[in-house]
Amino acid sequence: MRGLGGVQGPNTGSSAEQAIQNLSDSFYTLFREEYQRPIANLFEPEPREESRGDDMDSGLIVRRSVRFEIVMPARVRVAPHHAEILNFTKGVCDDDRWIDVDVIDFAAGGLGFIIDVFLPRNVDLEIEVFDFHDKSNPPLLSCTLRVQRVLMTDRRPAYQIGCSFTDQDEESKAQVEALIEKLSGISEDAGTGADHA
Repeated sequence: MRGLGGVQGPNTGSSAEQAIQNLSDSFYTLFREEYQRPIANLFEPEPREESRGDDMDSGLIVRRSVRFEIVMPARVRVAPHHAEILNFTKGVCDDDRWIDVDVIDFAAGGLGFIIDVFLPRNVDLEIEVFDFHDKSNPPLLSCTLRVQRVLMTDRRPAYQIGCSFTDQDEESKAQVEALIEKLSGISEDAGTGADHA
């Protein structure tokens, strides 16, 4: 009988079988360590960045059941703690650093908007969302966001920004809930506008 490596010698049968068993054990160990562990980790919550529409409490990536496709006037500016590393020139924002945007979708975990300037991921923003009909009224929502997704939409250029709510206090949480209730009523009256996905 030939041993491993094509070496032939007396009484190699038992040593070859042992070598094959050792090789088999090695492959099993490799499979267990390199494949089974990542599969198991899929079922274990792990730290991650906040994502728009995700379940923030459990740590699991779970899309919220209702996302509203809307168009609402709003304005954003870079949060004070990021203002030194991301500062826009005059003409892009007003004297208070606000930039007008259109909110295009809204959910309990975050929102999306269209803006004419690029925003990098993970930058924190302040946002004020206004009523559909009268922007002169106090904002319906004032809170802090974190940019999670950036997508160029056309040649202007314009960017679709997906954000998650972050550092929410009780007031901003109440504002989010009130806005969802408002949008739910509008959606039911119109029969459209809510994505149950």
